[in-house]
Amino acid sequence: MGNSRDIWDKLAPLTQWFIIIGTIILFFGSPIGVVIGSIIGYFWLAPWTANLAKEHNRSINWAYSFGFFFSFLGCGIWWIYVKLTTDPIER
Repeated sequence: MGNSRDIWDKLAPLTQWFIIIGTIILFFGSPIGVVIGSIIGYFWLAPWTANLAKEHNRSINWAYSFGFFFSFLGCGIWWIYVKLTTDPIER
C-alpha cells in the first residue's frame, strides 16, 4: 500500500481529525509519551495495521486508529481480529 504519508492521505477526513484532536488532548497528560508514541505509531504501527487491513479487505480507518492510539496492544488486537474473522467478499 505504501508509506506513512500515502496511507495518511487515504484515510477519511473524519479519521484524520479524530487522530489529530485525540493526540492534542493526550498531549496535555504526557507530552513526552505522546510525542514518542505518535512517532512510533505514525511511522511503524499504524501503517502496519492499515496494510494488514488492506490485505484482508478491512477498513483502513479503523486499523490505522487502532495502530496509532493503542500501540502494540492495538496491533495485537487488530491482528487477532483479522485472523479470527473471515474476509468480506469483494463485490
